[in-house]
Amino acid sequence: MSSRRLGGIATATSLALALTACGASDAGTSGPAGNPVSGGTLTYAINTDADCLDPHQSPADVAGFFARPILDSLVALDAQGKVLPWLAKAWTVSPDGKTYTFQLRDGVTFSNGEPFDAAAVKANFDHVVNPKTQSKLAAGTISTYTGARVVDAHTVEIGLSRPSSAFLPAVATAYLGIEAPSTLTQDPKALCSKIVGTGPFVSTEGYTPQKGIDYTRRADYKWPAGTAKHQGPAYLDGLKIQVVTENSSRLGALTSGQVDAIASVPPVNVAQLKANPGFTIQTAQAPGGNYSYYPNTQSGPFTDLRVRQAFRSGIDWDTIVSKLYFGVFQPAKGPLAPSTVAYDKSVEPSYAYDAAKANQLLDQAGWTGRDAAGYRTKDGTRLTLVHPFLKAYVREQRDVLADQLQAAAKQLGIEIKNENVDYGGFLKLSGRARATTWATSAGSERRRTRCGLCSAVRTSRPRRPGSARTWAATAMTASTRTSTTR
Repeated sequence: MSSRRLGGIATATSLALALTACGASDAGTSGPAGNPVSGGTLTYAINTDADCLDPHQSPADVAGFFARPILDSLVALDAQGKVLPWLAKAWTVSPDGKTYTFQLRDGVTFSNGEPFDAAAVKANFDHVVNPKTQSKLAAGTISTYTGARVVDAHTVEIGLSRPSSAFLPAVATAYLGIEAPSTLTQDPKALCSKIVGTGPFVSTEGYTPQKGIDYTRRADYKWPAGTAKHQGPAYLDGLKIQVVTENSSRLGALTSGQVDAIASVPPVNVAQLKANPGFTIQTAQAPGGNYSYYPNTQSGPFTDLRVRQAFRSGIDWDTIVSKLYFGVFQPAKGPLAPSTVAYDKSVEPSYAYDAAKANQLLDQAGWTGRDAAGYRTKDGTRLTLVHPFLKAYVREQRDVLADQLQAAAKQLGIEIKNENVDYGGFLKLSGRARATTWATSAGSERRRTRCGLCSAVRTSRPRRPGSARTWAATAMTASTRTSTTR
Protein backbone atom coordinates (compact mmCIF):
# COMPACT_ATOMS: atom_id res chain seq x y z
CA MET A 1 0.00 0.00 0.00
CA SER A 2 1.36 3.41 -0.86
CA SER A 3 2.39 5.31 2.23
CA ARG A 4 1.16 8.46 0.54
CA ARG A 5 -2.41 7.27 0.99
CA LEU A 6 -2.23 6.06 4.55
CA GLY A 7 -1.50 7.92 7.72
CA GLY A 8 -2.29 7.46 11.35
CA ILE A 9 -2.19 8.96 14.77
CA ALA A 10 -1.03 6.40 17.28
CA THR A 11 -2.52 7.27 20.59
CA ALA A 12 -1.47 4.68 23.11
CA THR A 13 0.88 1.77 23.34
CA SER A 14 -0.68 -1.64 23.65
CA LEU A 15 -0.55 -2.59 27.26
CA ALA A 16 -2.11 -5.54 28.96
CA LEU A 17 -3.26 -5.07 32.51
CA ALA A 18 -4.74 -7.96 34.40
CA LEU A 19 -5.75 -8.13 38.04
CA THR A 20 -6.03 -11.30 40.04
CA ALA A 21 -6.92 -11.91 43.64
CA CYS A 22 -4.41 -14.11 45.37
CA GLY A 23 -3.76 -15.69 48.72
CA ALA A 24 -0.68 -13.71 49.61
CA SER A 25 2.09 -12.03 47.66
CA ASP A 26 4.16 -8.91 47.69
CA ALA A 27 2.15 -5.86 46.67
CA GLY A 28 2.01 -5.52 42.93
CA THR A 29 4.11 -8.61 42.25
CA SER A 30 3.53 -12.30 41.85
CA GLY A 31 4.60 -14.73 44.52
CA PRO A 32 6.72 -17.81 43.78
CA ALA A 33 5.00 -20.11 41.34
CA GLY A 34 4.03 -23.47 42.77
CA ASN A 35 3.57 -26.73 40.92
CA PRO A 36 0.55 -26.66 38.59
CA VAL A 37 -2.53 -28.45 39.90
CA SER A 38 -5.20 -29.95 37.66
CA GLY A 39 -8.86 -29.14 38.17
CA GLY A 40 -11.07 -26.21 38.94
CA THR A 41 -12.69 -23.48 36.87
CA LEU A 42 -11.33 -19.99 36.35
CA THR A 43 -13.84 -17.16 36.04
CA TYR A 44 -12.49 -14.15 34.18
CA ALA A 45 -14.33 -10.86 33.60
CA ILE A 46 -13.50 -8.74 30.57
CA ASN A 47 -14.53 -5.25 29.61
CA THR A 48 -15.59 -5.67 25.97
CA ASP A 49 -18.34 -7.59 24.23
CA ALA A 50 -17.95 -9.19 20.81
CA ASP A 51 -20.03 -8.74 17.70
CA CYS A 52 -19.37 -12.34 16.61
CA LEU A 53 -17.43 -15.34 17.92
CA ASP A 54 -16.08 -16.40 14.51
CA PRO A 55 -12.71 -14.70 13.93
CA HIS A 56 -12.94 -15.46 10.21
CA GLN A 57 -15.74 -12.88 10.19
CA SER A 58 -15.10 -10.47 13.06
CA PRO A 59 -12.24 -7.94 13.23
CA ALA A 60 -12.64 -7.40 16.97
CA ASP A 61 -9.78 -8.16 19.35
CA VAL A 62 -12.23 -9.78 21.73
CA ALA A 63 -13.41 -12.18 19.01
CA GLY A 64 -9.89 -13.51 18.67
CA PHE A 65 -9.64 -13.70 22.45
CA PHE A 66 -12.88 -15.70 22.76
CA ALA A 67 -11.93 -18.00 19.88
CA ARG A 68 -8.36 -18.82 20.88
CA PRO A 69 -9.15 -21.51 23.53
CA ILE A 70 -11.16 -23.33 20.84
CA LEU A 71 -9.04 -22.79 17.74
CA ASP A 72 -5.45 -23.75 17.05
CA SER A 73 -3.38 -22.27 14.22
CA LEU A 74 -0.97 -23.75 11.70
CA VAL A 75 1.97 -21.95 13.31
CA ALA A 76 2.73 -19.97 16.47
CA LEU A 77 4.67 -16.77 17.06
CA ASP A 78 6.87 -16.33 20.13
CA ALA A 79 7.66 -13.07 21.95
CA GLN A 80 10.73 -12.51 19.78
CA GLY A 81 8.73 -12.85 16.57
CA LYS A 82 10.05 -16.32 15.72
CA VAL A 83 7.60 -18.59 13.89
CA LEU A 84 7.25 -22.00 15.56
CA PRO A 85 5.31 -25.18 14.70
CA TRP A 86 1.76 -25.86 15.82
CA LEU A 87 -0.71 -27.79 13.68
CA ALA A 88 1.95 -27.65 10.99
CA LYS A 89 5.08 -29.45 12.14
CA ALA A 90 7.23 -28.04 9.33
CA TRP A 91 7.02 -25.88 6.22
CA THR A 92 9.05 -24.73 3.25
CA VAL A 93 8.86 -21.64 1.08
CA SER A 94 9.48 -21.66 -2.66
CA PRO A 95 12.44 -19.65 -4.02
CA ASP A 96 10.08 -17.00 -5.40
CA GLY A 97 8.34 -16.67 -2.01
CA LYS A 98 4.90 -17.37 -3.46
CA THR A 99 4.28 -20.98 -2.39
CA TYR A 100 4.22 -22.26 1.19
CA THR A 101 4.17 -26.03 1.68
CA PHE A 102 3.01 -27.15 5.13
CA GLN A 103 3.63 -30.60 6.61
CA LEU A 104 0.79 -31.24 9.07
CA ARG A 105 0.80 -33.11 12.37
CA ASP A 106 -0.65 -36.60 12.51
CA GLY A 107 -3.39 -37.66 14.91
CA VAL A 108 -5.02 -34.25 15.35
CA THR A 109 -8.82 -34.15 15.50
CA PHE A 110 -11.49 -31.53 15.89
CA SER A 111 -13.61 -31.74 19.02
CA ASN A 112 -16.54 -33.09 16.95
CA GLY A 113 -14.41 -36.03 15.80
CA GLU A 114 -13.50 -34.78 12.33
CA PRO A 115 -9.88 -35.36 11.33
CA PHE A 116 -7.55 -32.44 10.85
CA ASP A 117 -5.86 -32.77 7.46
CA ALA A 118 -4.81 -30.87 4.36
CA ALA A 119 -8.39 -30.68 3.10
CA ALA A 120 -9.38 -28.94 6.34
CA VAL A 121 -6.67 -26.33 5.87
CA LYS A 122 -7.81 -25.64 2.32
CA ALA A 123 -11.44 -25.39 3.44
CA ASN A 124 -10.52 -22.82 6.09
CA PHE A 125 -8.47 -20.56 3.83
CA ASP A 126 -11.17 -20.72 1.17
CA HIS A 127 -13.79 -19.91 3.79
CA VAL A 128 -11.93 -16.83 4.96
CA VAL A 129 -11.74 -15.29 1.47
CA ASN A 130 -15.22 -16.37 0.39
CA PRO A 131 -17.33 -13.21 -0.10
CA LYS A 132 -20.22 -14.92 1.72
CA THR A 133 -18.11 -14.96 4.90
CA GLN A 134 -17.90 -11.16 4.78
CA SER A 135 -14.58 -11.21 6.59
CA LYS A 136 -13.73 -7.81 8.03
CA LEU A 137 -10.13 -8.58 8.94
CA ALA A 138 -8.92 -12.13 8.31
CA ALA A 139 -9.34 -11.93 4.54
CA GLY A 140 -7.32 -8.74 4.48
CA THR A 141 -4.41 -10.41 6.25
CA ILE A 142 -4.12 -12.91 3.37
CA SER A 143 -5.10 -10.63 0.50
CA THR A 144 -2.37 -12.26 -1.63
CA TYR A 145 -3.90 -15.76 -1.24
CA THR A 146 -4.58 -17.39 -4.62
CA GLY A 147 -5.60 -20.86 -3.49
CA ALA A 148 -4.59 -24.05 -1.73
CA ARG A 149 -3.68 -27.45 -3.16
CA VAL A 150 -4.02 -30.70 -1.23
CA VAL A 151 -0.84 -32.66 -1.99
CA ASP A 152 -1.71 -35.54 0.30
CA ALA A 153 -3.56 -36.01 3.60
CA HIS A 154 -0.87 -34.23 5.58
CA THR A 155 0.65 -31.89 3.02
CA VAL A 156 -0.91 -28.70 1.71
CA GLU A 157 0.41 -25.96 -0.56
CA ILE A 158 -0.72 -22.35 -0.12
CA GLY A 159 -0.26 -20.08 -3.13
CA LEU A 160 0.24 -16.31 -2.99
CA SER A 161 0.13 -13.77 -5.79
CA ARG A 162 3.33 -12.18 -4.52
CA PRO A 163 5.79 -12.74 -1.66
CA SER A 164 4.53 -11.61 1.74
CA SER A 165 6.69 -11.39 4.85
CA ALA A 166 3.49 -10.90 6.88
CA PHE A 167 1.94 -14.20 5.77
CA LEU A 168 3.25 -16.52 8.51
CA PRO A 169 2.66 -14.00 11.35
CA ALA A 170 -0.92 -13.63 10.08
CA VAL A 171 -1.37 -17.41 9.94
CA ALA A 172 -0.29 -17.53 13.60
CA THR A 173 -3.22 -15.37 14.74
CA ALA A 174 -6.60 -16.61 15.94
CA TYR A 175 -8.19 -14.86 12.95
CA LEU A 176 -6.83 -17.63 10.74
CA GLY A 177 -7.51 -20.32 13.36
CA ILE A 178 -8.61 -23.67 11.94
CA GLU A 179 -12.31 -24.56 12.27
CA ALA A 180 -14.01 -27.90 11.62
CA PRO A 181 -14.71 -28.09 7.85
CA SER A 182 -18.28 -29.36 8.25
CA THR A 183 -19.21 -26.24 10.23
CA LEU A 184 -17.96 -23.87 7.54
CA THR A 185 -20.93 -24.67 5.32
CA GLN A 186 -23.35 -23.26 7.91
CA ASP A 187 -24.93 -19.85 7.77
CA PRO A 188 -22.24 -17.38 8.93
CA LYS A 189 -24.64 -16.20 11.65
CA ALA A 190 -24.53 -19.66 13.24
CA LEU A 191 -20.74 -19.44 13.51
CA CYS A 192 -21.09 -16.13 15.33
CA SER A 193 -22.36 -18.04 18.35
CA LYS A 194 -20.59 -21.40 18.13
CA ILE A 195 -17.37 -22.64 16.52
CA VAL A 196 -15.60 -26.00 16.59
CA GLY A 197 -11.84 -26.38 16.53
CA THR A 198 -8.89 -28.55 17.53
CA GLY A 199 -8.03 -26.45 20.59
CA PRO A 200 -7.62 -27.43 24.25
CA PHE A 201 -11.15 -26.29 25.18
CA VAL A 202 -14.63 -26.71 23.74
CA SER A 203 -17.71 -24.56 24.21
CA THR A 204 -20.91 -26.55 24.03
CA GLU A 205 -23.26 -23.62 24.53
CA GLY A 206 -21.13 -21.13 22.64
CA TYR A 207 -21.02 -17.38 22.96
CA THR A 208 -23.94 -15.33 24.29
CA PRO A 209 -23.84 -11.59 23.51
CA GLN A 210 -23.53 -9.35 26.59
CA LYS A 211 -22.91 -12.38 28.78
CA GLY A 212 -19.84 -14.27 27.63
CA ILE A 213 -18.77 -17.83 26.99
CA ASP A 214 -18.03 -21.00 29.01
CA TYR A 215 -15.45 -23.61 28.07
CA THR A 216 -14.66 -27.14 29.23
CA ARG A 217 -11.34 -28.93 28.96
CA ARG A 218 -10.73 -31.32 26.12
CA ALA A 219 -9.24 -34.39 27.80
CA ASP A 220 -7.55 -35.80 24.69
CA TYR A 221 -5.70 -32.64 23.67
CA LYS A 222 -2.01 -33.30 22.95
CA TRP A 223 -0.82 -30.98 20.15
CA PRO A 224 0.05 -27.63 21.75
CA ALA A 225 1.89 -24.79 20.03
CA GLY A 226 5.66 -24.69 19.90
CA THR A 227 5.52 -21.85 22.42
CA ALA A 228 3.77 -23.99 25.06
CA LYS A 229 5.56 -25.16 28.21
CA HIS A 230 2.86 -27.73 28.99
CA GLN A 231 2.31 -30.56 26.51
CA GLY A 232 -0.86 -32.29 27.65
CA PRO A 233 -4.50 -31.31 28.25
CA ALA A 234 -5.18 -28.01 30.02
CA TYR A 235 -4.82 -28.01 33.80
CA LEU A 236 -8.18 -26.27 34.26
CA ASP A 237 -11.41 -28.25 34.06
CA GLY A 238 -13.17 -25.19 32.78
CA LEU A 239 -12.93 -21.52 31.94
CA LYS A 240 -15.68 -18.92 32.18
CA ILE A 241 -15.29 -15.53 30.49
CA GLN A 242 -17.90 -13.00 31.53
CA VAL A 243 -18.58 -9.68 29.83
CA VAL A 244 -18.72 -6.90 32.44
CA THR A 245 -18.28 -3.62 30.60
CA GLU A 246 -18.71 -1.25 33.55
CA ASN A 247 -15.38 -0.66 35.28
CA SER A 248 -16.66 -0.41 38.84
CA SER A 249 -18.85 -3.51 38.45
CA ARG A 250 -15.97 -5.52 37.07
CA LEU A 251 -13.65 -4.44 39.86
CA GLY A 252 -16.38 -5.06 42.43
CA ALA A 253 -16.94 -8.57 41.10
CA LEU A 254 -13.28 -9.31 41.77
CA THR A 255 -13.03 -7.76 45.22
CA SER A 256 -16.23 -9.55 46.30
CA GLY A 257 -14.97 -12.91 45.07
CA GLN A 258 -17.52 -13.35 42.28
CA VAL A 259 -14.74 -13.72 39.72
CA ASP A 260 -11.11 -14.85 39.95
CA ALA A 261 -9.55 -12.28 37.62
CA ILE A 262 -10.47 -9.24 35.54
CA ALA A 263 -9.12 -7.62 32.40
CA SER A 264 -8.54 -3.93 31.79
CA VAL A 265 -8.11 -2.69 35.35
CA PRO A 266 -9.26 0.95 35.52
CA PRO A 267 -6.03 3.02 35.55
CA VAL A 268 -7.37 5.11 38.43
CA ASN A 269 -7.38 1.97 40.62
CA VAL A 270 -4.00 0.53 39.67
CA ALA A 271 -1.89 2.21 42.38
CA GLN A 272 -4.41 1.28 45.09
CA LEU A 273 -4.49 -2.36 44.03
CA LYS A 274 -0.72 -2.60 43.79
CA ALA A 275 -0.57 -1.55 47.43
CA ASN A 276 -2.98 -4.32 48.45
CA PRO A 277 -1.18 -7.65 49.09
CA GLY A 278 -4.37 -9.54 48.29
CA PHE A 279 -4.17 -8.71 44.58
CA THR A 280 -1.67 -9.10 41.79
CA ILE A 281 -1.59 -6.85 38.74
CA GLN A 282 -0.04 -8.25 35.61
CA THR A 283 0.98 -5.81 32.93
CA ALA A 284 2.41 -6.49 29.49
CA GLN A 285 2.86 -4.30 26.45
CA ALA A 286 1.34 -5.97 23.41
CA PRO A 287 3.33 -5.88 20.18
CA GLY A 288 1.87 -4.58 16.95
CA GLY A 289 -0.13 -1.45 16.27
CA ASN A 290 -1.00 1.18 18.84
CA TYR A 291 -4.43 2.69 19.29
CA SER A 292 -4.43 5.05 16.32
CA TYR A 293 -6.44 7.66 14.44
CA TYR A 294 -6.30 7.49 10.65
CA PRO A 295 -7.04 10.60 8.56
CA ASN A 296 -9.00 11.05 5.37
CA THR A 297 -6.27 11.94 2.89
CA GLN A 298 -8.47 11.93 -0.22
CA SER A 299 -11.22 14.37 0.70
CA GLY A 300 -11.51 17.36 3.00
CA PRO A 301 -8.90 19.28 5.03
CA PHE A 302 -6.53 16.34 5.47
CA THR A 303 -5.76 16.21 1.74
CA ASP A 304 -3.28 18.97 2.61
CA LEU A 305 -0.09 17.51 4.10
CA ARG A 306 0.43 20.67 6.16
CA VAL A 307 -2.91 20.19 7.93
CA ARG A 308 -2.05 16.59 8.71
CA GLN A 309 1.35 17.58 10.06
CA ALA A 310 -0.20 20.40 12.11
CA PHE A 311 -2.72 18.03 13.66
CA ARG A 312 0.02 15.60 14.61
CA SER A 313 2.35 18.24 16.04
CA GLY A 314 -0.24 20.54 17.59
CA ILE A 315 -1.88 18.06 19.97
CA ASP A 316 -0.09 17.37 23.25
CA TRP A 317 -0.73 13.63 23.10
CA ASP A 318 1.70 12.84 25.92
CA THR A 319 -0.10 15.06 28.41
CA ILE A 320 -3.56 13.87 27.39
CA VAL A 321 -2.64 10.22 27.72
CA SER A 322 -0.62 10.60 30.92
CA LYS A 323 -3.38 12.49 32.74
CA LEU A 324 -6.30 10.44 31.47
CA TYR A 325 -4.65 7.12 32.31
CA PHE A 326 -2.75 8.17 35.46
CA GLY A 327 0.59 7.22 33.94
CA VAL A 328 -0.46 3.59 33.45
CA PHE A 329 -0.44 3.73 29.65
CA GLN A 330 2.67 4.82 27.81
CA PRO A 331 2.08 7.55 25.20
CA ALA A 332 2.86 6.11 21.78
CA LYS A 333 5.62 7.53 19.61
CA GLY A 334 4.58 5.97 16.34
CA PRO A 335 2.16 3.50 14.77
CA LEU A 336 3.86 0.47 16.33
CA ALA A 337 4.42 -0.42 19.99
CA PRO A 338 8.04 -0.55 21.23
CA SER A 339 7.57 -4.26 22.01
CA THR A 340 7.08 -5.00 18.31
CA VAL A 341 9.85 -7.02 16.70
CA ALA A 342 12.25 -4.73 14.76
CA TYR A 343 10.72 -1.58 16.30
CA ASP A 344 12.46 1.53 14.92
CA LYS A 345 13.11 4.03 17.72
CA SER A 346 14.32 6.63 15.22
CA VAL A 347 10.71 7.52 14.30
CA GLU A 348 9.91 8.83 17.78
CA PRO A 349 11.13 12.44 17.31
CA SER A 350 8.56 12.85 14.51
CA TYR A 351 5.82 12.86 17.14
CA ALA A 352 7.11 15.71 19.31
CA TYR A 353 4.58 18.31 20.47
CA ASP A 354 5.13 21.72 18.85
CA ALA A 355 2.11 24.04 18.95
CA ALA A 356 3.99 26.94 17.32
CA LYS A 357 4.95 24.77 14.36
CA ALA A 358 1.37 23.50 14.07
CA ASN A 359 -0.10 27.01 13.97
CA GLN A 360 2.48 28.07 11.40
CA LEU A 361 1.58 25.11 9.18
CA LEU A 362 -2.13 25.90 9.40
CA ASP A 363 -1.43 29.51 8.46
CA GLN A 364 0.62 28.33 5.48
CA ALA A 365 -2.25 26.07 4.45
CA GLY A 366 -4.52 29.12 4.23
CA TRP A 367 -6.59 28.56 7.37
CA THR A 368 -5.91 32.06 8.63
CA GLY A 369 -9.41 33.32 9.41
CA ARG A 370 -11.29 32.89 12.69
CA ASP A 371 -15.03 32.72 13.20
CA ALA A 372 -17.02 33.84 16.23
CA ALA A 373 -16.41 30.49 17.98
CA GLY A 374 -12.65 30.78 17.52
CA TYR A 375 -12.31 28.10 14.84
CA ARG A 376 -10.06 28.62 11.84
CA THR A 377 -11.65 29.39 8.48
CA LYS A 378 -10.62 29.58 4.83
CA ASP A 379 -12.81 31.21 2.21
CA GLY A 380 -15.60 31.35 4.77
CA THR A 381 -15.46 27.61 5.54
CA ARG A 382 -14.70 26.35 9.05
CA LEU A 383 -11.86 23.85 9.54
CA THR A 384 -13.98 20.87 10.61
CA LEU A 385 -13.22 17.17 10.96
CA VAL A 386 -15.89 14.50 11.39
CA HIS A 387 -14.90 11.56 13.60
CA PRO A 388 -17.37 8.64 13.57
CA PHE A 389 -16.64 5.99 16.18
CA LEU A 390 -18.31 2.92 17.62
CA LYS A 391 -19.12 3.86 21.19
CA ALA A 392 -20.73 0.46 21.75
CA TYR A 393 -17.27 -1.08 21.41
CA VAL A 394 -15.38 1.58 23.34
CA ARG A 395 -12.97 0.43 26.02
CA GLU A 396 -10.29 2.04 28.13
CA GLN A 397 -12.13 5.39 28.12
CA ARG A 398 -11.47 5.98 24.45
CA ASP A 399 -14.66 8.03 24.24
CA VAL A 400 -13.20 10.33 26.90
CA LEU A 401 -9.95 10.39 24.94
CA ALA A 402 -11.91 11.52 21.88
CA ASP A 403 -13.50 14.33 23.91
CA GLN A 404 -10.10 15.50 25.16
CA LEU A 405 -8.73 15.39 21.64
CA GLN A 406 -11.68 17.52 20.57
CA ALA A 407 -10.85 20.11 23.24
CA ALA A 408 -7.14 20.12 22.37
CA ALA A 409 -7.87 20.55 18.67
CA LYS A 410 -10.05 23.56 19.42
CA GLN A 411 -6.97 25.29 20.84
CA LEU A 412 -5.51 25.04 17.32
CA GLY A 413 -8.74 26.33 15.81
CA ILE A 414 -9.83 22.90 14.53
CA GLU A 415 -13.37 21.68 15.12
CA ILE A 416 -13.84 17.93 15.61
CA LYS A 417 -17.33 16.46 15.51
CA ASN A 418 -17.42 13.13 17.36
CA GLU A 419 -20.28 11.11 15.92
CA ASN A 420 -21.38 7.93 17.67
CA VAL A 421 -22.60 5.41 15.09
CA ASP A 422 -23.51 1.74 15.23
CA TYR A 423 -21.50 -0.90 13.38
CA GLY A 424 -23.89 -0.96 10.45
CA GLY A 425 -23.68 2.81 10.18
CA PHE A 426 -19.91 2.71 10.23
CA LEU A 427 -19.81 0.12 7.45
CA LYS A 428 -22.27 2.26 5.52
CA LEU A 429 -19.87 5.16 5.76
CA SER A 430 -17.15 2.88 4.48
CA GLY A 431 -18.93 2.48 1.18
CA ARG A 432 -19.41 6.17 0.46
CA ALA A 433 -17.38 7.77 -2.31
CA ARG A 434 -16.11 10.95 -0.64
CA ALA A 435 -13.28 9.53 1.12
CA THR A 436 -10.13 8.22 2.49
CA THR A 437 -8.34 5.03 3.17
CA TRP A 438 -7.94 3.43 6.53
CA ALA A 439 -6.24 0.17 7.22
CA THR A 440 -6.92 -2.87 9.28
CA SER A 441 -4.43 -3.99 11.87
CA ALA A 442 -2.63 -6.09 9.32
CA GLY A 443 -2.17 -3.11 7.07
CA SER A 444 -3.43 -4.86 3.98
CA GLU A 445 -7.17 -4.32 3.84
CA ARG A 446 -8.41 -0.94 2.66
CA ARG A 447 -11.79 0.69 3.12
CA ARG A 448 -13.33 3.87 1.78
CA THR A 449 -14.91 6.25 4.22
CA ARG A 450 -16.04 9.83 4.03
CA CYS A 451 -15.11 10.69 7.59
CA GLY A 452 -12.56 13.39 8.23
CA LEU A 453 -10.90 11.37 10.96
CA CYS A 454 -11.33 7.65 11.47
CA SER A 455 -10.40 5.90 14.67
CA ALA A 456 -9.18 2.35 14.68
CA VAL A 457 -7.98 -0.01 17.34
CA ARG A 458 -4.64 -1.67 16.71
CA THR A 459 -3.56 -4.08 19.34
CA SER A 460 -1.97 -7.44 18.94
CA ARG A 461 -1.57 -7.97 15.25
CA PRO A 462 1.60 -6.65 13.60
CA ARG A 463 1.38 -4.18 10.75
CA ARG A 464 3.94 -3.87 7.99
CA PRO A 465 6.69 -1.50 9.18
CA GLY A 466 6.37 1.91 7.58
CA SER A 467 2.83 1.44 6.31
CA ALA A 468 1.67 4.50 8.24
CA ARG A 469 4.77 6.59 7.97
CA THR A 470 3.32 9.53 6.04
CA TRP A 471 2.17 11.10 9.26
CA ALA A 472 0.79 9.93 12.49
CA ALA A 473 -0.07 11.82 15.58
CA THR A 474 0.37 9.86 18.71
CA ALA A 475 -1.55 9.46 21.86
CA MET A 476 -1.42 6.29 23.80
CA THR A 477 0.06 2.90 23.70
CA ALA A 478 -3.16 1.38 24.57
CA SER A 479 -3.87 -2.04 23.57
CA THR A 480 -2.71 -2.59 26.93
CA ARG A 481 -4.21 -5.46 28.61
CA THR A 482 -4.40 -5.11 32.33
CA SER A 483 -5.75 -7.84 34.44
CA THR A 484 -5.96 -8.51 38.12
CA THR A 485 -6.30 -11.67 40.14
CA ARG A 486 -7.26 -12.42 43.69
